[in-house]
Amino acid sequence: MMALKTIGGAAEACRTCRWTQADGYCGNGDSEFFDKCASDHVIPDPCPDYEQETAMQKKQNATEMLSGNVRQLGAYLAQMAQMLQVMQKRMDEFEAAQKQVTLTHQDVKDVNGMIRTAAADYCLKYDILDADSGKAVRMAMKKAILKRYGVKDLHDVPAIARQAVEAQIMHWTDIRLVMKRREIIAGGG
Repeated sequence: MMALKTIGGAAEACRTCRWTQADGYCGNGDSEFFDKCASDHVIPDPCPDYEQETAMQKKQNATEMLSGNVRQLGAYLAQMAQMLQVMQKRMDEFEAAQKQVTLTHQDVKDVNGMIRTAAADYCLKYDILDADSGKAVRMAMKKAILKRYGVKDLHDVPAIARQAVEAQIMHWTDIRLVMKRREIIAGGG
């Protein structure tokens, strides 16, 4: 007679009565565990039905565990999507609030001063030194800024855009204006 097979440290049980090594000695009172259980049921060696049952039970347990995990992940994803929507809404509100804050009076004075300085430098650089050229360049710079922000006055430019306005002034160029001013200067008027 053979001892009970063990799976993962636990003895196999009889399919019929589920007697295991943990239940104590087998029915004959011997201290060894034989292949007969207390109810005189034989534990087959190997036990294909029991092994199939165990494999099916393991698959079912794994499926139940995984489906629970999938449901939990779905709930987490739904929460994250909801949080992202709230964050997007807050970002849109913040962006709208930033656009409502416009340049102060002092900022507008500073921007106009930068435009005057940049226009004078531009006229010197391209040798268009008549009286009207400086004004034409200043107006073209200002028009480009207003067009970029879709506003009618410098006071309406968003305050957050001040650095971008400064960069636009420093990098502004309009060769067509230079050519036109040169033609006007050469033509005498």
